[in-house]
Amino acid sequence: MPHQISAAIKRFLDGFRRFQTNYYHPENFRFEDLQHGQQPSTMVIGCADSRVDPAMLMGCEPGELFVVRNIANLVPPCEDHAHETHHSVSAALEYAVTSLEVERIIVLGHGCCGGIRALMDGITRQPEGGYLAKWLSIAEPVCDHVHQHYAVCDDATQRAIAERQSILISLDNLLLFVPMAAILVMLPGPDFALIAKISLMNGRPQGQAAAVGVALGICVHTTAAMLGISAIIAQSVLWFSILKYIGAAYLVWLGIQALRAGQCAGQPVSAAVVKTAHQPHASPDARADVRADANPT
Repeated sequence: MPHQISAAIKRFLDGFRRFQTNYYHPENFRFEDLQHGQQPSTMVIGCADSRVDPAMLMGCEPGELFVVRNIANLVPPCEDHAHETHHSVSAALEYAVTSLEVERIIVLGHGCCGGIRALMDGITRQPEGGYLAKWLSIAEPVCDHVHQHYAVCDDATQRAIAERQSILISLDNLLLFVPMAAILVMLPGPDFALIAKISLMNGRPQGQAAAVGVALGICVHTTAAMLGISAIIAQSVLWFSILKYIGAAYLVWLGIQALRAGQCAGQPVSAAVVKTAHQPHASPDARADVRADANPT
């Protein structure tokens, strides 16, 4: 047994070394970007079955999917007392929506699911089913439905129907999270703080203009995502680098403009120009007083 364990660990270590040599180093630019944070567009709730790998099935690269896996790819119902218990899937949903701001959520089911098989075999009705029975009780209505409406079918057909019906249960439970997610999304964020600050300091028109600017920026980003431009840029090293440098240059330009504006604001000559502009018919003595204020020396 120790020899077998050592052989298995050696296999895993060899696989990791192959990953570093054949994948990590040639694609190092991708992992350099990922170390600064993740921005997946899709959350996948899949089964923990070792035969089902969401990234492999969908042909996705690291950083593209936010994956949560559990027995039978189930979504628990949204509960008011969730803070009193441990809710892994619920916490992942909250994080994906509020922090990662994923665009879509996929419940990925599969055939020959061991969890659904245990459900159909009646594990939830056993006196001591343990953690598995408690978890699978989420889909217990599926078991009752199949036994009631498809009793004439063989066991394999019943399990296949239950696998599909369990996804519908998860989708129904997922909809229960929508009100909670909507409340969390509507909480004030950086955009709201920026618009409120501009409105208070510069008035309603400037605040409205800032709100329109934020909305237009969101529309541009959403349109790019819908057209697949975001995915193309993420896959292309050249275009991704160009976009980064353009963004950096724009930030530098904004900083220079802010410094210039601050220097101009500190010059008294500007105040003198404003005063004389509002007094075109002022007397020579008055204009002399203004120039004296602008140049006290």
